Amino acid sequence: MENDTLSICSATINVTCWDLRVRELNANDAVAKTPIIAMMILLMVVGLTGNILVLFVYGKRRNKKSATHFIILLAIMDLIACAIIHPYVIYKLFHPHNQTWDITCKFFEFFIHWNLSLSGLSLLLIAIDRYLAICHPLKYLKFDDHVSKGIALITACSFAFSLPLFEFYGSAIYEIKTDNVILYAYRCDPKVKYQTSFILAAFAALIMGFFLVEVVAMVILYWKVAVVAYRRRNTIRPQLTASSSVASIYPSTSREPIELSNTYHTNNDFLTVPRFENSRKHTFPNKRNQFVGSSNSNMFSCAQTTRIHVKPSSTVHDDNSTTESTTGNAEMSRTNNFESRLKAAKILFCVTAVLFLSWMPFFIVRLTVTTFGEILKEDTNIKRVFGSFIHHLFYLNNAANPII
Repeated sequence: MENDTLSICSATINVTCWDLRVRELNANDAVAKTPIIAMMILLMVVGLTGNILVLFVYGKRRNKKSATHFIILLAIMDLIACAIIHPYVIYKLFHPHNQTWDITCKFFEFFIHWNLSLSGLSLLLIAIDRYLAICHPLKYLKFDDHVSKGIALITACSFAFSLPLFEFYGSAIYEIKTDNVILYAYRCDPKVKYQTSFILAAFAALIMGFFLVEVVAMVILYWKVAVVAYRRRNTIRPQLTASSSVASIYPSTSREPIELSNTYHTNNDFLTVPRFENSRKHTFPNKRNQFVGSSNSNMFSCAQTTRIHVKPSSTVHDDNSTTESTTGNAEMSRTNNFESRLKAAKILFCVTAVLFLSWMPFFIVRLTVTTFGEILKEDTNIKRVFGSFIHHLFYLNNAANPII
């Protein structure tokens, strides 16, 4: 009997009633979700500014290594997310009950999923890159040549993996009962026919499974990087101290090469022998290049008028000192290269950690709702706001990455 007294408001029946009710509900929800809206606006502004600066700084670098390419890739994805996805999400927060656009819903949900899955695969590829750079430098040289192919592959895979969203999502209708009125509202959500279907549940489980596999793989790879870095640091420090001592005793070996200008006088003209730099022996390397005569003389003697001009700044060191200093410089170069790769690994690990921390609450809540749905069935404003906050928390990584 109670249903006989209820009036119906929808976008096609009693449009005036529907419009007034929807406006009122949207305004109330927007007020309740003001902190979330403010958070999304802040993340959008910070993300736009930060990622533009990252692209400007790293784009000007001439010698781009694989880590630089990955940082640029993440910055591009985050910039697109902040410029396109964030405004769409903010608009949805202001209009939670009249999302009647169907095609727009499909496109943006596909784009959101593509962006997020590409971010996850990019971070996994970055973890592999850093693992090879620190733990297997020789294999890393081969892997570095195929970075662009790897980026193209994960882009295609994430694109294909996101295509089902076009079918699953749309403008879904649901009922809201208020003041003896049944309001048919619309929101961008899985279609009604898929909301309780096995295929959508399987797809969601597949997404969660891929995410957990990515997280476990990245944890293992970065753990191995940390172990190798710790051992390498303990090995490098004593060698670095010894190399510094050698460099302090022979400071000019690596900076001032030996420069000899040897001029020989023959019967008709002068002969200048090319200068030798960093030569361990003070004799010519072979007899073949020791004498070069003029076209008019085949035999001549250099012993009588040999003139050797040595620049005042030139210094000739002993063989042992040169060898020790060269070894020290090579060790210093390897150490600096290792430290540079390790620094990039630390930065990219922090990016991975932020993505993991921002996504975990979402998956925990989803798993809890799926497992204990009856316990959490009661709907309150606090639960709705908290659930909305968890669902928007993973957008944090779009703004946090450039800060890191």
